[in-house]
Amino acid sequence: MKTKSGKHRLTQKSVNILYKNLKNKENEKDIENAWREFFSQYYNSGSDHILKVISPYDVDGYLEVDDGLFFFLRILMEFKDGTDLNKISDRVRITAQCIHYLKRFKDNGDQLPNVIIGADENQIFVLYAPNFYSYLDKDYRWDIAPSSAFKEDLELTHDLLNDKNLSIWVYNLSNVKTSERKSTLQSVFDEIDQLTSSRGQEYQVKVTEANIAGLFSEF
Repeated sequence: MKTKSGKHRLTQKSVNILYKNLKNKENEKDIENAWREFFSQYYNSGSDHILKVISPYDVDGYLEVDDGLFFFLRILMEFKDGTDLNKISDRVRITAQCIHYLKRFKDNGDQLPNVIIGADENQIFVLYAPNFYSYLDKDYRWDIAPSSAFKEDLELTHDLLNDKNLSIWVYNLSNVKTSERKSTLQSVFDEIDQLTSSRGQEYQVKVTEANIAGLFSEF
């Protein structure tokens, strides 16, 4: 299903505001607010799109973009403070929580998100949510709070630690040159677009000095 991200515009002003807000954060809620504002501004820049940014089931953020005919982009967002997303354990921590949220979407008959965003004050990663839909049919501990999934749903955590779909690119923001901040964040939106419009085609992330170390951190 093809998106229309080319109609959206990432501005230097929004990038600067994001960096300022993340730098000045005092807690996890500040990080959540900074990223939500950033994503909202970007997707709201397409004049023919209807934007919803809400928090069903107590998620950090759920963004829905509609072109007037059908929903084609549904992003589930989860934000943390003080993680290291180059570590598989921290990516699993976020993903386990999001899978529990996906289960709530499914059980209530809602359309499932097709993109998962995990981020903290320094890093962000993108997942294609349908790669994890099969987990929703398994017998995990669905009765626990999503925020406790990483520690209490041990079977799910084990399965995710061995899931190749979590061996993904992590965009590092803290050590990016000022001149590369906008292009790095644009790459995040480009990946979202590619994942939702061209499944089956390999998406190539631009390698920079800032993210090359993270790519090989687990090998």
